[in-house]
Amino acid sequence: MSRWSKIWQPTSWVIVHLDYHADGLRIVASLEKKGASKNEAQFEEFSTIVDVLKKFGKSRAYCLHVNGTGVLTRMVEFIPGYKEQLIVNGDKDDFYFCSYNDSFKVVTSFFRKNLIESILEELKEAKVFLVGISCGIIPVLLTADETEKISFDYAIDIEKGRIQSVQRNEAPTERSLIKSIFKTKNQAINEGILLSYLQPVENYSSGLIDEEQEEKLSDYSQFSQFKFFGILAVSVILSALMINYFYLNHVNNDVAQLEMELALNNENLSLLDRLKQEKTRKEQLVQTSGVSQNEFISFFIDKIGASVPKSVILREMYVFPLAENLKEKRKVEIRQDAIEIIGFTPNSQTLDDWMEKMNRFAWLKSVELLNYLKSTDSKAEFKLLISLAK
Repeated sequence: MSRWSKIWQPTSWVIVHLDYHADGLRIVASLEKKGASKNEAQFEEFSTIVDVLKKFGKSRAYCLHVNGTGVLTRMVEFIPGYKEQLIVNGDKDDFYFCSYNDSFKVVTSFFRKNLIESILEELKEAKVFLVGISCGIIPVLLTADETEKISFDYAIDIEKGRIQSVQRNEAPTERSLIKSIFKTKNQAINEGILLSYLQPVENYSSGLIDEEQEEKLSDYSQFSQFKFFGILAVSVILSALMINYFYLNHVNNDVAQLEMELALNNENLSLLDRLKQEKTRKEQLVQTSGVSQNEFISFFIDKIGASVPKSVILREMYVFPLAENLKEKRKVEIRQDAIEIIGFTPNSQTLDDWMEKMNRFAWLKSVELLNYLKSTDSKAEFKLLISLAK
């Protein structure tokens, strides 16, 4: 393949996993990019193949990988006609084969073409570029070292580049160690499929024969060229139109821009003035609120809390309460010399003793009982107003 032809080959592939099982078909797909990190691809499950096309679009190269019920995997001697030996009744042309050999043994996975016939029809109607079909555990072999033990739904033993055994795993595992890295089955399969495109391996063959695959890749190459040069031509025309448009309207745009900047500056000046006024009002509010006094909260609360009798239960305390309810367009006023306390007392005598005790504080001006309401459970709710000495 010439260097010019390679330019138009796919740089990303949508790999769709079709997992057939007793409950139906499970579709999982991911976007694999050339040169991307091996852990970058995100697998996503879809209900139908139409949903896959909506997600990834129709202009990418697609690969199908089939697994599950209907897919058989065998290891036989690598001799001419080995495919006929694997098929008891039927024609080998009715099957898709995906194979890998070590020149002595060949491991192949295969399934009947009618298994994915409806999927292929949907892709054909959508005019999708289907450049590859594979199945089973075979693509994983492309990622293995000369000596490797791989265990997914099949256990594979490779020693010095020779395949020793391929057996169905009674206890399938989700992850396996390959080249000292733990990978999921789908990750390993995707990596193998990508390697088959980026570094073609003579020992490997996918479901599509070479002529079919070359034709699919050629179609994709022609589409890539048409899209590139079409977009380039349209871009040149649009660029010429845009340059002409901006040239003719250059003066008007400058005037409009200056007017806009002037209006924006005037608005910013007005906003700055309003913010300064707001800042002044808030600073005055803080100064008049008394919050700048040293220990104004901790000191009063600590002294009052220490004097509370054990039988008195405090429910609410308001330090420096509002002088009146908040009203729109009215200045907020805070009573800087008052504390309100609401609570429960078992009897009036206890409350009187406590009030008398607090009246002895030097920083306290007076303690006034605003409300006293006897309840049915031998407790009385009270409200005190404590005035602080200035």
